[in-house]
Order: sequence, then C-alpha cells, then structure tokens
Amino acid sequence: MALKVKYEFLFVGRDENSYLENFTYDLFEDYGDEGGQLFANLEIANNPLDAEEISARFFEALQTEFYKEVGVKTPYERFEAALKGANAVFNRFRQSKPSRFIGDLNIVVSALVGKNLYLSQCGEAEAYLVRKKFVSVVTEGLNDGIDKDGDVFVNIATGAVEPSDFVLYSTTRLLRYVSKTDLANCLFRDNVAETMAELRDIISPEILGRIGFTGILFKEETVGEAAMHQEQVFEEKETVSSRKVDGGDQYVRSRTRRSLSIGAGITGKIWDKLRGYKEKAKSKYDTVSKRFDGKRIVEDRGASSRSFAKPMYKRKYLFMLLAVIVLLMVGIYVTKVRSDKQVEIDRLSTVLSNVQSKLFEAENKAIYDKQTAVTILDSAYDDALSVLKSGYFRAKSQEYLLKIETSRDKLDNVKRITKPDAFIDLALKNPVINAIGFVTVKNKVFAYDEKSLYEIVLDQVQAPINLDEKETILTATGFDERGSVVALTKSGKMIEYKDGAISFIDTADGSFHKGVSLEDWSNKIYMLDAASNQIWKYPYKSSKNQFDKAEPYLADNSVVDMSTASDFSIDSNVYVLTDAMNILKLYGGKASQNFSITNPPFKSYIAPNVIYTGEKIDYVFVMDPESGRVYIFRKGTPSTASTSGNGGNLVYDSQLYFEDLKDMRDLYYDQNSGKVYILTASKIYEASIK
Repeated sequence: MALKVKYEFLFVGRDENSYLENFTYDLFEDYGDEGGQLFANLEIANNPLDAEEISARFFEALQTEFYKEVGVKTPYERFEAALKGANAVFNRFRQSKPSRFIGDLNIVVSALVGKNLYLSQCGEAEAYLVRKKFVSVVTEGLNDGIDKDGDVFVNIATGAVEPSDFVLYSTTRLLRYVSKTDLANCLFRDNVAETMAELRDIISPEILGRIGFTGILFKEETVGEAAMHQEQVFEEKETVSSRKVDGGDQYVRSRTRRSLSIGAGITGKIWDKLRGYKEKAKSKYDTVSKRFDGKRIVEDRGASSRSFAKPMYKRKYLFMLLAVIVLLMVGIYVTKVRSDKQVEIDRLSTVLSNVQSKLFEAENKAIYDKQTAVTILDSAYDDALSVLKSGYFRAKSQEYLLKIETSRDKLDNVKRITKPDAFIDLALKNPVINAIGFVTVKNKVFAYDEKSLYEIVLDQVQAPINLDEKETILTATGFDERGSVVALTKSGKMIEYKDGAISFIDTADGSFHKGVSLEDWSNKIYMLDAASNQIWKYPYKSSKNQFDKAEPYLADNSVVDMSTASDFSIDSNVYVLTDAMNILKLYGGKASQNFSITNPPFKSYIAPNVIYTGEKIDYVFVMDPESGRVYIFRKGTPSTASTSGNGGNLVYDSQLYFEDLKDMRDLYYDQNSGKVYILTASKIYEASIK
C-alpha cells in the first residue's frame, strides 16, 4: 500500500545575511504516484540582493527537468537531470558575476517517488533519517565541494523509506546544537507540527544565526484514505494555476511556504484538540456539508435527532465553557513564561553580539595600548561566561570564550606547540626512570633521578651513573669551579661526581641545611632553604677538600619573604621564584629596589616551580607545569635605564605553550641553538624560541 506524506516547514533564529526558503512541488493529478514529489530546503548566505531570484530559478529548473520525461526515464535518471539543470542555473549566475561569487549555498534537495527517496546536498546542509529511535545522517559523504566544472550537486543518495520514518532537512549541521538522542526523542512523533514546534523550542536557545528545516513524516495509507484519494485530487485542482515553463504549458501547484510561530506551544495544542472535539460533536447533530467538484451538497439529518440530543448538548457546552476558561488562564500563564523566556533570549543574544564587538575593539587597541585591550577582553570574557552559565547559546558562548583565549594568546605572543619533538627517551636506559631535573657543568648536560645521573651527548643518553644505593637525591647542580656535579640527599649529605669518581663532601658545620634547590657561583654552592627563609652560602675549601661553614646570604636588615619559594637561579643577581607568583630579585643579600616586570603577561602563571637563567643568557625562564607554559623574560640593564625605562627590570617577551605536555619537571636553555629543553618523567623535549 502507498505511503502518505505529511510535512511541515520551519524557520528558527534570525540573520540578516541569510536567505532561507523551503519548496515542495508535485504533479500527482497528472502522473499519480509515478510522478513523485520534489522537496528543497535552501539557504543562500552573504548575498541578500540576488538570493531570492537565484532560489526561484533554481527550483524552477528542478521542476522542469524532473517532470520532463515521466514514464520515459527512471526516477533516478529524472532526478539526476534535475540536478544538472540546477547546477546549470548556479553556473549561469556565477558567470554573470565578476567575482564569481553568488553566496554560500547550503541546500538539501530530494525527490520522493513511491517509497524511494533520492537525495543530494551542498554546503553545510544535512538530511537526517529517524527510524525506530535511531538517527542517521543520510547525506554524510555526499559533499565533495564544488567540482572542477563548478557543479555544487555532485553525488546522489537513494534508499527506500518505511512507514513511521521521519526525515528532517536542515540548512546547517544540526548535531552541533543537539545530540542524536535528543533529536530522536524530539522527532519520533505522529504529529509533524508538534514535532517541529518541539524542535524549535530545543534549538532556539542554542543558536544565533538562522536555520531552515523541512520535516517529513511517512505514514502507511489506510484503505479509506486510498478510496478518498480521487476526491482529494479534485479538491486540490482549485489551487492549481497555469504557468509557462521553457515555452511549454504545464500545471504548476503553488508551493507551500509555512513557518511556525512562537505561540505554537502547549496552549495551541490543547486548543486544537478542543476545537477538533467541538467540530466533531457539531457534525453529529447539525447540518453536514462538503465540497465535491465545485458543488455544495447539503444533507439534513432531521430535527428529531437534534432535539433528542439537546439536554446533553447544554451540559457539554457548560463543561466546554469551563474548560475554555481554564485553558485561557493556562494560556495566559504559558504565554507570559514564553514571553519572559524570549526576552531573556533576546537579551543574551545582544550580550553575545557585544562580545563580538569587544573582540574587534580589543584587537585594534592591542596595537598601541595592550593594557586597555586586556581590560576589554576581561569584560568580554565575563559576558560570554555569563551567557554560558545561563544555559542558552552554549555552543556560541563557548566559541567566543575560545576566541577570547586566542586573542589573549596573541597579546602575550604565545607560541603554541601542539606536538613537541621528543628529543631523547630516557626510558631506553631505565624503563622505570622518574627524572627530577637537569644539571649543566662546563659543556656537559646531565639529567638525574633519585639515584643516578644520565649524561646527554648530542641526541643520545648514556648509561646511568649510580651515585649511591642508600641515598636519595633531592636536588643537584653543576659546580663549574671544580668541573663536577654536586647533589644534596634526603639525609642532608652532599655527593660529588667528578671525572668518573663519586665521593661525599663534608662541611665544617658537620651537616648541611635542608634545601629545596642548589646553585653554584664562583667557588660557592648556594642553597635555597625556604623553611628557614634563607639562602645559605657554602664556600669550598680546596685545602681541606670540604665546604666551610654555611653563611647566610640575606643581610640582617633584609626584609624578604621566601617561605613559599620553590626555586632560584643566579647570574650575579639572585632570582627567587615564589608560589605567590612573584619573582624576587636580590643583589648583595638585599632585594633590588623598585624591581618589577615590564609589560607583564596577560595570562599569569598558575603554579610555577622552576626559574632558570645564567650569566651568559639573555633571558629568564619561568616554567609553569600546571598550565603547560614556559614564560620568557628579557633582562634589562641599568645602563639602558635612561632609554628603555626598565632600569634592570625584567621585560616580558613571549610564551611557549605545550598544549599536551603537563608533566614538566625542569628546563634548560642552549644559547647557541636558541632551543629550550623540557624534562618530563622519562623524556626530553625541545622547542625553539626563535
């Protein structure tokens, strides 16, 4: 038995640069089911002047070619010819434009002949088939883009539809805004109008642009409906008009265009049911009339039946009146709620539009006033975040938040490193290695873990050098004065590795302080002791082959808080990194006066734990494993104070952002190659700062 087709059109959202139209066309009265029915769901964006004319010519070409040889060609061949005609229309319009641009085309076009559906698509338009609660994207893989001949429709999909199937055409990729599960639950209905109204309610809060939909429900035609088919054909002829198409006379049914209004909700549904009940009751007892071939036939069922029903009919009117009053009250409430919801949606839409404006303004300001640009981006971020938290426009607000982050990165001169190069794999020498840090001495570079040193020669790692089986290394540094590596252990001992020999070095104090980081300068080892809020100096006495007593680096009258310090580095000045996200600059045991960071980064660090520099290095590096970033600062000098205004301050330069590298342990910088090397638990990565 034949399939009965029910369909509805729907437009959602608003966009001045987008032209939407839905078309349907058939010639059942001429060819019956063999002729079939055409559908088109169309968007032409960014060409408001020509869009209406282009769409009209496009669908006219489809009609002409599809119905030209009914009964001669197969439906597939007719549909293919219709697409060729549509492609020719677009190409003619394109050739008439100097720019060859006629707008962005997002179109789904289909033909239904019997139970077979033929589909093609261009742009971002898609078609979805909902069958037994499962959603399939039936246009997937059809879009190859515009081919070398300029054709937009290049592929055809075909398949048989079944009773209770629901097909939805959309001018955009709908699954950006709603999941397949929610879409299936929304579309699997017997009433197409209700289905489209619910789809509108789900989609409206999520979009800023405009989307056109066509919903088609396939039902099995009953015996009674098949018997009435001839009568419906006669009735439809009243809406048929004659039109010239390519020089020949054809009957063309006026296409249906319909858009559901905001009010088509709960109240409308209840009112439709009530109105249907009232008309049904009235038909039982009142005069029956119907139109058949232009003549009105009136049948009177007789006064006796009307008078017999009169007492019951009065009671029904009373109940109906009460029901109408209740429904009106419910309708007023629902309308108020919908109105308030729409007002909020409009407000949030305006907020997001302002976010877009602020992004443009910040980009312009950043050229000459970074701080103002930062303030504008902060405001835009807060606005976009407030929209995201509201539950509306989630996809669009997330998109703007990402754009804001990108703008911030641009202001901070961030270099994103998606896939850093793995320079060396330390696990080749120790599969269970848990590296702690780097040590550089003279021209040698070592990585170390709790027990061993691993020398790096070119791009190879050497066999591990085990320092001591019983001791656990906390931190280490190169001691250039002796050409050795010294390591502080958990028990408070100092181990030295020099020229292949391993030995313990004592101090005149009997034991070392407990530090969190070591650095060398001249003939001294400096130890950062955050617990004591002090940096200890250990001069090496070669005559005794041991370190002298510890000397406090900070002057007695120095007021410096290093209780939260995690690391330090020396280049004659001492730079101390604290978890308060501050860099302290010390010289001669005292904090440098008026030290600051010029042009600080927009996005500050979260939990930095490594600071690195050297006497011959022009930069200070701060590593923040929490965010996967390395911050790079240029050194200012007092001699440039009069011209640069930084007077020995650090000047923010740039960032390296390792998107997928969160387990960062330490870094060192090779001045000759301009590369930064990042240590993780088992690998060393490299990245250029140039």
